Amino acid sequence: MIRNRIKAAVAAVTIAGATATAMLIPSTPAVAFSSGGLVLDIVVQTPAHLVANGAAIAVPIDYTCFGTSFPPQVVVSVTEHVGNGIASGSAVLNNVNCTGEIQSITVDVAASPGGKAFAKGDAFAAGSIFGCASTCGQENDNVTIAIRR
Repeated sequence: MIRNRIKAAVAAVTIAGATATAMLIPSTPAVAFSSGGLVLDIVVQTPAHLVANGAAIAVPIDYTCFGTSFPPQVVVSVTEHVGNGIASGSAVLNNVNCTGEIQSITVDVAASPGGKAFAKGDAFAAGSIFGCASTCGQENDNVTIAIRR
């Protein structure tokens, strides 16, 4: 019986210690892709701004890459509920500059032909960066962004 109480006390102390440690460690964003000298990271920023009355939006992106054997590719897709429909679009940038430092760029995402125009409000944005060195990798960021004039 004493052994069971000791085991229970040890388990309680272990759980309490682990909980306290977890609470003291600051939360951080997801770790970027890093393998074989290849480093990739992308962060979609907010707000985006309307271009040509909603025919497109300018989406700010921060990215980092290093060790690629050829310039990486950045893809940004945006979907927004507008009125009783959906405005959406995607853009692809090839040959982005890869210095190992954080790069800030703006990606113009055109609304899909035949669909709704983008409007002020909130939208879902997905960004990804793809590159290769001795191995290939991809890093993604999916966020809600504000669209402003």
